[in-house]
Amino acid sequence: MKRYIFLTTLSLFLLFAFSGCGQKKAAAEQSADSKDSILIGSAVKLDRIPDGFYPDTSSEALAANGMYYYSWKLGESAAGEDAEDAAGADYTDAHIYLITYEAVDGEDAASNNAAWQAGAKQHYTIETESEASAGGHIWQMISYQIKNSDSPFTHGISAFCADDNCAVCAELSCSDSFTDDPEMVLKDFLESLSF
Repeated sequence: MKRYIFLTTLSLFLLFAFSGCGQKKAAAEQSADSKDSILIGSAVKLDRIPDGFYPDTSSEALAANGMYYYSWKLGESAAGEDAEDAAGADYTDAHIYLITYEAVDGEDAASNNAAWQAGAKQHYTIETESEASAGGHIWQMISYQIKNSDSPFTHGISAFCADDNCAVCAELSCSDSFTDDPEMVLKDFLESLSF
């Protein structure tokens, strides 16, 4: 139970800390031009990065707990400043965030997935909830407005899935300058995930 509470709290912190406001981040391990597949942990594979996106952050610091975090940017960078980063941050039109959790079993994965969804519903102003099929999986989709007024992002969409012993959360956070359909962009990303 303690492990579940720790992992749930940690995963929600990572998801919302990185999506709610711009932060300076370490460069991803792969080159910006890389379109090769990426193995995330031992359970999730990203076959391709969607056109226009380039790597931002990757972290396997939580790998001992079965969690992995990656993000990709879309659009031109523009200098920005928010309350948490007075030195300025690098903002783009949109970010895709991916958190994966390699659970002990299916029940653990489903429980973590449910906690992520509950956290999103508390953190965002929900506009729609739906189910979508992508990449051979059924995803719970939530579109929303971002409550944090300090964030460069105003809206987005998240997708949640638990399958066997793996829980996956993918999120697309968008600024007002993002003109593509967020749902279509995220579904394209989900089509390239296998686990």
